[in-house]
Amino acid sequence: MKKILIPLIICCVAFVQCKSDDDTHNDPSQADAVSDLAKEGTWNVSYYFDTDQDETSAFAGFSFNFQDGGVVAASNDLLSVSGTWSVSESSDGTIDFTMNFPPDSTGSFSELSDDWDVVSSTSSQLELSDESGGNGGTDFLTFEKN
Repeated sequence: MKKILIPLIICCVAFVQCKSDDDTHNDPSQADAVSDLAKEGTWNVSYYFDTDQDETSAFAGFSFNFQDGGVVAASNDLLSVSGTWSVSESSDGTIDFTMNFPPDSTGSFSELSDDWDVVSSTSSQLELSDESGGNGGTDFLTFEKN
């Protein structure tokens, strides 16, 4: 009886611990989760640090709406600017939050055009960073839900 019972227990434990590959397709990826979060409501820039100085004030009063179809609209009482956005997982496992705005008269929105790394995300905050190519500094961008 012991000869049959021990292999049976081992097989049962191994079977219970096995996970089907199909199970992973039911869970959204981290990139999908960040994308879904961004589309929930409107956001404002609570912090923008460009290499060596705080430039948060350039986006004061703007609400950002990340829409289906990859469109991002930023607007305040006087101005509305549209661009594109996407979220993807890079080959190194980081989550990239990409935005592209057309050059505008003040140039402030074009500064947000970049492939940002997602540092953290919560239901009310998205923290992003980007290593600047030319001067080696790091930019930081934080969105907070309105």
